[in-house]
Amino acid sequence: MSKKAELPKEEEVDVGNDTGSMVAAVVDGGAALSTLDKKTALLTRLSEHVSELSVDLADNIGVLVETLKPDQEGFGEMKNLYYRPPSVRVRQLMTVQAPTNVKNGELFSQDTGEKFESPLRFVPIYPYEDQARFPPGEAKPDCRSDDCEFNMSGDLCFECQDRPWRDGVKQSCNRSVNIIAASPDFRRLYHIQFSKTSTPSGKAVVQQTRIAGQRLWERIYELGTEEIKGKQGLYYKLTTSFTGEAANPAFFKIGRDLHDIMGAQREEGKERSRERRGNTSAIIDSVSTEAADLPGSGSNAADYDDL
Repeated sequence: MSKKAELPKEEEVDVGNDTGSMVAAVVDGGAALSTLDKKTALLTRLSEHVSELSVDLADNIGVLVETLKPDQEGFGEMKNLYYRPPSVRVRQLMTVQAPTNVKNGELFSQDTGEKFESPLRFVPIYPYEDQARFPPGEAKPDCRSDDCEFNMSGDLCFECQDRPWRDGVKQSCNRSVNIIAASPDFRRLYHIQFSKTSTPSGKAVVQQTRIAGQRLWERIYELGTEEIKGKQGLYYKLTTSFTGEAANPAFFKIGRDLHDIMGAQREEGKERSRERRGNTSAIIDSVSTEAADLPGSGSNAADYDDL
């Protein structure tokens, strides 16, 4: 296997004033903290970094910070503990649910019903992988895994005959690249999924950033679409390109904070999912050496932690 380009190890994060043991614990790993405690501590750090910005920039970020905050409801129930940014999709010929003003090949969100400009400018924040198996000719998967380790029934993905690139051959299960991204002014976040023929476009964002020796949130990319004529007919895939522009350096600490918040949410979600299935990390460790040799392998955000 070819060795991936390595970025320098992350420098110690300057968290400004002392915000107590919770922030220190999160910076050190925070394994013993609950998702709420981790997110609260990271939001505290984010708020401190926002306070260092100029008034106009801080106003932009303030909108996003309020969106990310969990709201207390009832007897300890939390609303918005796991924040899910609106997804960005491309309208296909067979898309059923889409705003009437969105044409085929244009970008939109089913979550908010809004149409996006194309190309859509974005700053990558947090990438991860998932995978799904699509029956022949079907648009919806009959099996999926949010962590590329176990499917929703608790079966080990590595043992599945349909796993991506089993024995070096493409199978019916497809691995997707997901990127949580911010608008260049950092007022909002998006979730962009690159699947099937769009997958290389998502990988390119991460790979190009590594080659440049930068971190994801230091560069501005564009998301577009391309019309393809395939065996199944006409369809559109997502494309990405580096704009040549750097993100505003004033937002670099903000980008790292958002990366850590999204990462804390995802890791907690994966752990809870494993607990529900009764599976342990020991099972994963037992096959990790073999799985690492599979073409296109890589476990979620672990491949991208240095970004």
